[in-house]
Amino acid sequence: MEKLKRIEACPECQQEGAYFEEIKMKDPHISQEIKYVLHYIECGYCDYNGGLFASQKVALEHWNEKKKFKICPFCQSEEADLCNEAYNYFVICSDCKSKGPLADNENEAARKWNDREVGLYPDAHCC
Repeated sequence: MEKLKRIEACPECQQEGAYFEEIKMKDPHISQEIKYVLHYIECGYCDYNGGLFASQKVALEHWNEKKKFKICPFCQSEEADLCNEAYNYFVICSDCKSKGPLADNENEAARKWNDREVGLYPDAHCC
C-alpha cells in the first residue's frame, strides 16, 4: 500500500491541523451493504473542506494543490496558478500571464510570489 503524503496547511486559513473524513453511502435497495465511500479533508480551524473524492489519495492531491496566492502585482487579479517548466517552478497570473520568480520547488515558488516586495525579485516580470 502506498504511503500518503502529509496534509498541507489549509488553503483558506493557512493553519495546520486538517484531517481526513469519509462519508459512507448505502445503496437504497440493499440497506446493509455500503455502496460508496467518499473521502474529503477538513480544516480543524475554519471548517473548510476540499470536496468529495473516491479515494483519500485523490482528496489529498486536490487539497495539497490548492494554494492561495496574493493578488497579481501587475493587474490585481486574484487568480494564479503554479507552473513547472524544465524543473523550474513559478506562479503565473491567470489573467495577464505575469510570472513570479523561479524556484526549485512548489512551496518555494508560492512563498516567493506571496512574500514578494517591489524590486525584491528581479526575475519576476509581466507578460
